[in-house]
Amino acid sequence: MKKILIVEDDRAMRDALSDRLSRTYEIAQAEDGEEGYKFILTFKPDLVLLDLLLPKLPGIELLEKLRKHPDLAIANTGVIIFSNFSSEEYFQKAKQFNAQYLVKALTDLPDLVKKIEKTLNDSPT
Repeated sequence: MKKILIVEDDRAMRDALSDRLSRTYEIAQAEDGEEGYKFILTFKPDLVLLDLLLPKLPGIELLEKLRKHPDLAIANTGVIIFSNFSSEEYFQKAKQFNAQYLVKALTDLPDLVKKIEKTLNDSPT
């Protein structure tokens, strides 16, 4: 079973995503960037669903730290940024760090699930 880590500070959003995705995937949750990074190292998810505006360690810094990890299996973890923050600078950073970017306000849950499924099916097991 593929594993997804949801790094999201909004508990209602985190729980809604977890509830929907746990039907198909093993799910872990983190409520801030530091906790999210620790979970990446221990849970070793196939995909990280990452908010940008996070306490302790902002999402873009977590992504940068992840991509610089010496273990390539960890450094190459799939990432979908899922945030209401839409800025060209962050879109470019996401692209630079090989992450997909979805704006919450423009993406409903079924579309997000389809994007997650496509991403996980396109990546090596």
